[in-house]
Amino acid sequence: MLRKCKICGDKFESISSNHRYCDRCRFEKCAFCGKKVLIKPMAKNKPKHHFCSRECFSLWSRGKKQSKELVKKRAKAIRGRKTGKFVECENCGKRVYKYPRDLKRAEHYFCCKRCAYVYRKGCHLSPETEFKVGQMAGEKHYNWKDGISPKINIRCGHKWWKELRLEIYERDNWTCQECSKKCHNDIQCHHIIPESMGGSHQPDNLITLCKSCHMKIERKLREHKTNLI
Repeated sequence: MLRKCKICGDKFESISSNHRYCDRCRFEKCAFCGKKVLIKPMAKNKPKHHFCSRECFSLWSRGKKQSKELVKKRAKAIRGRKTGKFVECENCGKRVYKYPRDLKRAEHYFCCKRCAYVYRKGCHLSPETEFKVGQMAGEKHYNWKDGISPKINIRCGHKWWKELRLEIYERDNWTCQECSKKCHNDIQCHHIIPESMGGSHQPDNLITLCKSCHMKIERKLREHKTNLI
C-alpha cells in the first residue's frame, strides 16, 4: 500500500494503514555511535542531537562545555529541591547521609543497628518517661484484651530480652554462626531448642544468625514438626 509522508511528502510502501511517516522521518542516527534511533516525528526538529542510550549521551557530552543558560536552569532546579545532609554516627563517628524525613524524626543518628544498640545500652529513661510507660503497660492499656497476645510478642517487648539479645550478639562478635557473615541490620537471635519444645532462654541455647539463615532453619524445624505429627 502506497502512503504519503505527512512531514516530507514522499510516498512510501506500508503494510499497516496506521503508518503516517516514512522511515527517513521516523529514524535518526545516534550522534555518538551512528545506530538508528526511533524518534517521535513531531519532535524531529526540536533537539539538535539524538542518542540511542544514556551511555552514548554521557560519552558524547564528556569534555564539552555547557551553555550558561543550561547551567543556570539546572542550578535553579537544585536550589528549590529539599535535600538531606551528612551527619556523624553517635557511636562510631562515621559520616552517614540522612534524608530530610529522617532528620525530622530522630535526635540521634546511627550508621547501623549495632551502633544504636551499643549507644543505647547505657542510656536510661527519665522518671517522667518511666511513669508514662507504666501508665500504659499491661492491663492499664486501652487495647488490653485479657492477655491473649502470643508469648513471643510479650517476650520481645521486655527489656530483659533486649539486653540478653545484645549480650549474645557481642559474644558471637555480630557474626552469623551458620554462614560466618558479619551481620548489622539483618541480625537475629535464634533458639537452638525452640521455646515451643521446652527450650530455655539461657545463653547456651541462643546463637546469632542472619535473617536468611534464620528463615531456613525455622522452615526445617516446621517441616520436622509436621513429619512427627
